[in-house]
Amino acid sequence: MRKLPHVKSLLSLLRGKRRADPQAVEADGMPNIAEHVTDAGYYQEVSFRYSSAQVVCIMLLAVFLAVSLMTNASLLSADNFIYFVKDLANSVSLRESEAKDTMVFSADENNQHVLYRDGLAVLGQQKLTVFTATGREAHSHLLSYRHPRLASSGRYLVAYDLGGKSVSLYNSFTRVKEITTEYAVRFVEVCNKGYYCVITDGAEYASEVVLYDESHRRINRYRMEEYTLCADIKQDASEMMLVSVSAEQGRMTTHVAFAVPGKSEWSRRFAISDAYPVACHYTDEGNVLLLTTDSLRLYSADGELLNMQLLGEADIRSFRVDENGCVLIARANAYDATARVMAFDKTANQVYNVLVEEHVYDACCLNGTLAVLSEKKLTVYRDQSSEQAIVLNVHGNYSKVLAYEETGEFLLCGEAKAIVVKPE
Repeated sequence: MRKLPHVKSLLSLLRGKRRADPQAVEADGMPNIAEHVTDAGYYQEVSFRYSSAQVVCIMLLAVFLAVSLMTNASLLSADNFIYFVKDLANSVSLRESEAKDTMVFSADENNQHVLYRDGLAVLGQQKLTVFTATGREAHSHLLSYRHPRLASSGRYLVAYDLGGKSVSLYNSFTRVKEITTEYAVRFVEVCNKGYYCVITDGAEYASEVVLYDESHRRINRYRMEEYTLCADIKQDASEMMLVSVSAEQGRMTTHVAFAVPGKSEWSRRFAISDAYPVACHYTDEGNVLLLTTDSLRLYSADGELLNMQLLGEADIRSFRVDENGCVLIARANAYDATARVMAFDKTANQVYNVLVEEHVYDACCLNGTLAVLSEKKLTVYRDQSSEQAIVLNVHGNYSKVLAYEETGEFLLCGEAKAIVVKPE
């Protein structure tokens, strides 16, 4: 058995003070260390191993890039690549230094605003502008829409012309697909997986619904005898929901149908008598929130009614339905600008019912906090008590409020700019 080298000799060797003499051997069998002998074999071996590891890493990187390009070929474009190179060149510190609380875009009274990739997307009649989470303008694209509309998921953005025939899909801050429909577009929805459905008018039928996959292939086409108003797709694209309405002898009936992408037959359907649909959305638990003109309903995945809130004769002026719940703005009195803001969680239980003694432009509710945007101020409620509300004075004209879930900040959007505010 070979003896282990003396610690003292090894330390001297590593420090470079002494070199091994391969011709001399000490009594313990270890090489003798002589001052006049220089042997670079050890360092040559280390250099060889380092070079080999470097080559292996470069080869693995090349394989990774090749696989990534092949698996994402349908989403890649020249604009995407240019943006990737620009974004890669910015260090984290530079990106943070560019962060700002004001985003300026082309003035347009028809501007639509949605959150997209923790940033903001703005669509007007002539232009789409996308800002990153730091407030930096990442993309702009000229369009020509009479009635611009936006739909957003965590990964994808859809811009379309309501009543027109143009639909554009965006990913990674650039347009990856544009389609022209045969009939006028009524509604578009998109999910995180890249599936999107387009609801249009029809020739022989009241409505046509076309579903596309992430490669923009048409995988389903539904011809609806009822007038289809809205739809939603689960984020994993495992199911799609269509909500339609029909009238018979003056009575409205809401029809809710569910389908699995790729299958032509309905997986289940149910109808609601004397109801006119307004909006629908899947919750995180897979349940369904359905807003009609006189109620908010929660259904299970099997179509069982779990909860229902009657709205009575409330004069609903605007609404917002998403995976977090529903927010309604109703006119409180017919003779003044007093408004009533009602918020419901994702189980359809009411969490806020606030009377505001002035005109309300918009409201949103997230994580139990209600934000109400009215004339020249933003009021933030942490609970039902109005005495504990935080009032922030707003300088400028803003018509929409959006909430950042992670930071607790609010984004106020107007015709030409958006500002970030955070309640203390």
